[in-house]
Order: sequence, then structure tokens, then C-alpha cells
Amino acid sequence: MDLTLIAYLLVFFISGFILSRSAALLITNFEALRKLFNVTAFFVGFLITALATTLPELFVGIASALNGQPQFALGTAIGSNIVDITLIAGIAIIFAGSLNAKHIIKKKEGLYMLVVVALLIVLLLDANISRIDGLILLVAYGIYVYHLLKDEGADEKIVLSTKKLSPIDLSKHFLLIIVGLILMMVSSEFLVKSSGQLASILNIPIILIGLVLVAIGTSIPELAISISASKNGAKELILGGLMGSVVANSTLLIGIVALISPIKVNEVGSVDIAIFFMLLAVLFFLWAMYTDRKFTKAEGIFLILIYLFYICMGYLGIASF
Repeated sequence: MDLTLIAYLLVFFISGFILSRSAALLITNFEALRKLFNVTAFFVGFLITALATTLPELFVGIASALNGQPQFALGTAIGSNIVDITLIAGIAIIFAGSLNAKHIIKKKEGLYMLVVVALLIVLLLDANISRIDGLILLVAYGIYVYHLLKDEGADEKIVLSTKKLSPIDLSKHFLLIIVGLILMMVSSEFLVKSSGQLASILNIPIILIGLVLVAIGTSIPELAISISASKNGAKELILGGLMGSVVANSTLLIGIVALISPIKVNEVGSVDIAIFFMLLAVLFFLWAMYTDRKFTKAEGIFLILIYLFYICMGYLGIASF
């Protein structure tokens, strides 16, 4: 094997590992600060689960846009969506035994997710995401956040702890958050550049690397949170967190990337396949959720099978180049 290829593969996997670990570091310390201040408002939980878990994709997206490869961000976003609502959701459901969806149905998060995914697909019909399209996606994300805060946060108040906070504890958590952000910025830059070199060496479109490989690494925080929520008896947070990540990837991430550098899809066939699986996964996910208001182990297994089939198609797509 070419030594250059081995070197870039090492950079790619090490960067991906550091990216996922720095995301975990951020989430852990955001949550620690929330507990220190004893903040119980809904929007804090929303920011931690939906926004914090999207940070790896967001940093990769911004780095790819600044490096003139916005299509890589699109591939990562769509691929992460598929991973979230198939592989991670399936593992979480199996791990938990079953997941009650009544709370999620009441909040209409499933409907928001479907509308956002449909909007992204419509905007991709011309194989371009322009700056205007990006602005539309950002507005859609703003509307989504507004409705969540209105529906669930209206009656909640921010409750701050009255106990004396340790300056050392505060400084430690803020410092670790800064370290996590720096590590995330650096690792995402190396991940994007090594992906570009690998795509060139292997003669495959860079968007395929985002769709199949990077999407898994950037979705690790969602998996960690889902398993943790299941262990701690907060199963209802799992589905909301995953759907929130899908919405953030489809609107916030792609919207910001498109504003920096408009996205032109060159490999339409590969993206069409990914969009098909994303839509299939979303529709099955919602069907399972609304039919009996819960997810069973059998449905979790089927979600994982959808992902495995998608990976097979992705491998065939890479092998064809």
C-alpha cells in the first residue's frame, strides 16, 4: 500500500477520533455547568442535546466550506442524519428494550423533522444549495427553535442554585470547554484536508467520504448521549435528541455552509441514493412512532438493517469509481 495513502488514512482516523472525543468533552462540561448552576429550563437541555451533539458536523462543515469543499459538508450532514435515525436509534431502542414516543408525539417533533427533511430535498432538486437556500434553511431552524421553546418552555423558569459556586470548579469547566472547542477546530480542519487528499488518491468523490465514513464519527456524541439517557432512566430524551440533531444538520449546518460557500452537487447519483435512504428512514421512523406510540426491539433491528443496506450501497458507490 502507498505510504502516502497510509499517512493520510492515519491523519483521517486520528482527526475523527479527536473530533468525537472533543465533542464528548464539550457535552460533559456543558452538562456539568448546568448542574452547578442548577438550571432546569427546557431550552438548556435543548441546547446541550440538539446543538452540542451537532457541533462536530458543524465544525467539519465550516472547515469544508472554508477549504472550498462545501459538498463534503452536505455529505456529512445527510450521512449523519441517516446514522442518527437508523443505526443510533436502533441501538438505543434495543439497549432500552422499548422507547415510549407519547411525549415526542405531543411536542410534534416528528412533524418538524419531516417538514425540514422535505424542505432540504426540495431545495436540492436543482443539485444546488445557494446562499438564498441557506438563508431559508436558517430561518426554518429559527422557526423550529421558536416553536419548541414556545410549546415546552413557556411555563418554565430558569432556577439558579443559591449555593456558593466554587471558582475553581467554574474555571475548570470553562477551561475544558475552551480546550474542547480548540481541539474540535483543529481536528475538523485536518479531517477535511485528509479527506480531500484521500478522495484524490483513491479517485472517488469527496462527498462519498462524508456520506459513508465521516458521518459515523461525527454521530458518536449522539450515540453516547442516547446510551447514557437509557441508563439514567431518561429514555424520553433519546428520540427528541436524535430528531433535534437531524433538524439541526438539515437546516443550521447546511444553511451556514451555504452562506459561506454555495453547495453544488457534482455526484448527483450518490446524493440521490443517500436522500432516498434518509427519506426512507424518516418515514419508517415516523410510521413506527405514530402507529403504536412506541418503538419495539423489532423496529430497532429493522432501523439497523436499513443502515446496513445503505452502507452496502455506499460501498458499491465507492467501488464503482
